[in-house]
Amino acid sequence: MSLTLTALVFLFLLWLLGLVRYSVRCLRIEREGRRYLAIISALRPLFEHLPQHRGMANAYLQGDETFKAKLSETQCQIEKDIEGLDQLLSACDDALISRRWHGLKSDWQALKSGLGAMAAAESFQAHTNLVTEVIYLFDDAAARSSVCQADSNMTKLREIVFCQLPVMVEFIARARGIGTGVASRQKLSVADRVKLGFLSSRVEQAVSQSSQVLASMPAAREAQVARQSVVEESRQLTLNFVQLLNGSLLGAEEVQIKPAAFYDAGTAAISKNLVLFDGLLPVILDQAERSQQQLRSRIKQHGIAMAVLGVGLVALVGGF
Repeated sequence: MSLTLTALVFLFLLWLLGLVRYSVRCLRIEREGRRYLAIISALRPLFEHLPQHRGMANAYLQGDETFKAKLSETQCQIEKDIEGLDQLLSACDDALISRRWHGLKSDWQALKSGLGAMAAAESFQAHTNLVTEVIYLFDDAAARSSVCQADSNMTKLREIVFCQLPVMVEFIARARGIGTGVASRQKLSVADRVKLGFLSSRVEQAVSQSSQVLASMPAAREAQVARQSVVEESRQLTLNFVQLLNGSLLGAEEVQIKPAAFYDAGTAAISKNLVLFDGLLPVILDQAERSQQQLRSRIKQHGIAMAVLGVGLVALVGGF
């Protein structure tokens, strides 16, 4: 009987040891994940300013001198964004993220120095390539920031914040850039019509999907009301921009809208969606912190249980 009890205690001790090792491994992963969440947060201003620069450059290179001063100002903002990110990413030992970041910096310098000699279409594509790299950095960092204990709602939220929202904002920004160029020359080409039609449909689809998911997610009453207000405002401003795009460009016999008016409408939609991003990211950060606290508590509890069992095991063995 004593031998059987000793064997059972020993096996239970091994099981607890396995749980502790698993929890320690998860805690290490989640601590590392916090570093990548910090990278995502730091990327956000660059993700806002690069598309702004693209739209302004597109209008300026098509003859609209009113964007020249704003273009220079936004360029300075991008330089500050890159400087801040460089300090953070210099400590990142992930080879893929490091390589992607160094490539993005190099491409930005080439774009900045050669912008004046570029055609509008060339500039737009070069900017779009840079924004795409930022979205890839979002994806790379998000993939490395996963938690071991995320529930289905948190998984959906991470999908919206790290994947759907950045892509939707980029579609709006592309439409803003192309549409501002169209308004500058007051002429809609066949190629631009196709691009804008595609972007319009994708934005409508994306805003519908994200709004439905966010509306269905549980939260405290106060947080739910505040979140729904931002979700509704971002949805409405986005749809307003789509309607402006469809009515003033795609559905108009003549393009008469002022470039600045179209640009500002797109910026309003983008800004509100970025406010939504800024509001949802702390929810993910808080969940990551709670997960780490739970893991630390579990490690402590299992450690105490192992100590008690260890004492009991020693007593049992000493009794033979």
